[in-house]
Amino acid sequence: MTYSASSYGKAFAAAAFEQEGSKFDAVVERFLALVKKNGDWSRRKEIIAACEAEVRSRKGKKLLVVESARELSPEHKRSITKVFDAGEYDVAYRIDPSLIGGIRLTRDGAEQMDASLQTIIQTIFNRS
Repeated sequence: MTYSASSYGKAFAAAAFEQEGSKFDAVVERFLALVKKNGDWSRRKEIIAACEAEVRSRKGKKLLVVESARELSPEHKRSITKVFDAGEYDVAYRIDPSLIGGIRLTRDGAEQMDASLQTIIQTIFNRS
């Protein structure tokens, strides 16, 4: 039987929050076995993302994805952490060479601040 990624995420978070240490590892193993048994292994990335989102939500945190054309320096990462309260956000850094330069920030998959060179160039050419 196929379940939505959101349903998997809610079930995983409920089970995981009740466990600690080695018991948590057992929860993860049983959860992955269930996903395989249900024939949803091909959707594991989507399911894992839903599990992460649900766990983050239960902890009262948001996800901040920072995309850049190249690896950011530790100094730049510290600056971002100062601006976005580390207690409120889980920060994920991703490299996207298509950005050319600059950064793109996405909060909880919805709100976006795009200061990439790619966007600036596209804006200039679209005005012409």
